[in-house]
Amino acid sequence: MLRMVLAAAVLMGAAATAHAEESSTPTLHAGGVWWMYVDEEMCLAQAQLYDGRMLQLIHADRYYVGVGVPDGQELARGSRGEIATDEGRFPFTPDYPAPNYLMADGGLTEAQVGLLRSTRSLQVHVDGEVIADAGFEDGDGYPQIIDDVAACAAGRPGWWSAEPGS
Repeated sequence: MLRMVLAAAVLMGAAATAHAEESSTPTLHAGGVWWMYVDEEMCLAQAQLYDGRMLQLIHADRYYVGVGVPDGQELARGSRGEIATDEGRFPFTPDYPAPNYLMADGGLTEAQVGLLRSTRSLQVHVDGEVIADAGFEDGDGYPQIIDDVAACAAGRPGWWSAEPGS
């Protein structure tokens, strides 16, 4: 089941990258940086980086939390991934479910998500090469977006939904 959910994440990521809105209509956060894509099985928050790549935070199946990097072109493959923040770093195994999509295989642990919450900058490396480089500023919705994507996946209303009380 999780593999199917992750495949849906790849498809949603590809759709988001191509600005296709087949599975959901994305909603832009008030900070103007993060878009939320909502599907029956998952929620995906996406921000465009300065180099044109995207950074995605994925929450699926109420348990899986992941980081994805879609690109408009094929990504070079690697075997050693690392997410580096201004608070620390941690390794991950790169997974390439599509030629232009990188994600952390198996998702992130609670401790790793906690590290993401406490940072103002984040880099995704594969075999020493920077694949994504993001800096966060007050008002852009980070790190609140981490909790928002989890709330979305749990079915709770918020800025991403048209339900009352959002």
